[in-house]
Amino acid sequence: YAYLGMGDYPRYQTHLYAASAFSGIPVKKAKPGFRSTVYYCLPGEEKQSWGVIQGINYRSWNLSLAYEDFRLNNEPFRTISKADLGNQLYYVNTNLSARIMEGDDERVYPAKQFGLELTPKIYTGSIAFQPTVFASYSHYPRFSVQQLSAKPNLSFRDMSLMYSLHYRYLDNEPAGADSSKMSHQVQFGKELPWGFKLGVHYGSGNDTWAVDSGGSVIDTFNQGGVYYGVSMSYAFLKHFSIYSYQQMRKDNTLWYLSLTGRY
Repeated sequence: YAYLGMGDYPRYQTHLYAASAFSGIPVKKAKPGFRSTVYYCLPGEEKQSWGVIQGINYRSWNLSLAYEDFRLNNEPFRTISKADLGNQLYYVNTNLSARIMEGDDERVYPAKQFGLELTPKIYTGSIAFQPTVFASYSHYPRFSVQQLSAKPNLSFRDMSLMYSLHYRYLDNEPAGADSSKMSHQVQFGKELPWGFKLGVHYGSGNDTWAVDSGGSVIDTFNQGGVYYGVSMSYAFLKHFSIYSYQQMRKDNTLWYLSLTGRY
């Protein structure tokens, strides 16, 4: 059950069948699980976005479909359609992602993005270590982006710490205009009593055209720079959770709120 709580279904299943063979109690047939999320975000002055995410998991498989609508000055500006397909193997988790972006800015849209994430699972006593590697390719009308990220994640009891390093190579149409960019992210999480979980976030570097550690794309020419963030989630009624996040930069503040139901 500890493995199930950490989301490691293959190891959970191995111990479940071993316990069944020892006790003689048959294993119950696995059922698919569903989760639905709606969110609303205020990323800056005169900016707002909303989105929906529908996920389904069955045994070691996970499928997620998402849609986001971003508006500028109350006018439609950009939409994102995304699909993720993940599979958990005994030693490593894999996830394939595809994203289609459409919008008004002809320099940027339409755009396509594809990603692959590999997450080995290492356990040492009470410590769980996941040295995730993520690679993606994004094609925009006037340039393309190749990204490679290292995201080691360390969990101990009710605490977690993740550091992310994102490297991007921008292949521009004009000769000699190629460039590379790097950005960093740090996230610390702590479980609190009564279903609450606290998160502390930090980021620095040039994060333009990056897919961040949470899977969000930063499709803008404007460099954000250093930011600090704090998040809080709350689980209630066994099937629901609320997540809120505030991010502070030098020039603006971002607000994010989501509601998730699991059934």
